[in-house]
Amino acid sequence: MATEPGQILPAYLLLGDDSVKAGVAIARMAKLCGCNEDGYDSFDLAGKPRPDVTSSLFDDSVDMTGAGPDQDLVSRIQGALTTLPLFSERRLVVLKNFDHAPKEIQTLVVDYLSEPTASTVLLVTASKLATTNPLVKTVKGFASQAMIDCTPKKKRDLGGYIRNLAHDFGLQMDYAAAEKMASLTAGDTQQIRQEMEKLLDYSRARGSAQVDLGMVDALVNAAQAPTVWQFGDAVFAGNLPLAYHLYAHMPKETPIHLLASCVFRLRGLLRLKSLQESGMRSPKQLATQTKRQEWQVKKDLAVLEHYDLAVLRQALIDAAGSDAQMKSGFNQEAAFALWLFSFAAAR
Repeated sequence: MATEPGQILPAYLLLGDDSVKAGVAIARMAKLCGCNEDGYDSFDLAGKPRPDVTSSLFDDSVDMTGAGPDQDLVSRIQGALTTLPLFSERRLVVLKNFDHAPKEIQTLVVDYLSEPTASTVLLVTASKLATTNPLVKTVKGFASQAMIDCTPKKKRDLGGYIRNLAHDFGLQMDYAAAEKMASLTAGDTQQIRQEMEKLLDYSRARGSAQVDLGMVDALVNAAQAPTVWQFGDAVFAGNLPLAYHLYAHMPKETPIHLLASCVFRLRGLLRLKSLQESGMRSPKQLATQTKRQEWQVKKDLAVLEHYDLAVLRQALIDAAGSDAQMKSGFNQEAAFALWLFSFAAAR
């Protein structure tokens, strides 16, 4: 179906678990439709309206989670889709968690979209739907822009996203602080925005827009414990302050286990460096040879820019010595710290 630039389509499909992205998309469409953001019917898991929310003349929002083949719910959705708006050119209908909807409701929506109401805009959210799903095919048929990506940010993109968001908030955040915030929030964009507001309030109070690692560590709440892989990223980036900040929030991890994880990374880097020196330069070729994703190889190639083969080999030899010290009664924390500082100094 051909559409003109800027034309509002009959339906949009928001795919992914990022509630912030989905919320922004819904709020923008509500504004375009001239709807009051808080003035729509909202249904609980059984499809019944909340008692504290009054019916809206403009919007309907239905949460599909756990919904069974309830004829009352089916009737409400059908009515919402076909009712003409009052005091507005368009009526907005939001169906949430469509991937949990029963077959009857899925069929109803797809059938409706074969001849949608001209004054109704339908927004459907789902965590994941197969490309063969009838709704996906139908919505794609309106236009490519009807498919809205609401998947969470990839781990490798979080640092840049957080720094850009800080700039939008009028803050200046360095790389180490952004990476620490990414690890503490585990990529939850809703929490990231909440924590950014907290940092903004604190920055205003002290009269400085600069956000450093210490501020993030003191003010940002951890969504979950950092992972061993995040710790390794900090170590091989030569960022010992961040590595130790992460380690402080990893009470279940031992120096022996963390050293072993670093050794695993070292061996992978050594193999990649050896392949490079043998003449294999293309990230695609290296990814095929090492049976890894190309983006993973590119990430390691960036690390290898700071190390030569001799340094990596010596780090592996030193790690074997540190491991032996730990297992012979030497203070594990001290042995691990010596290895970390030695490796960082060689960078």
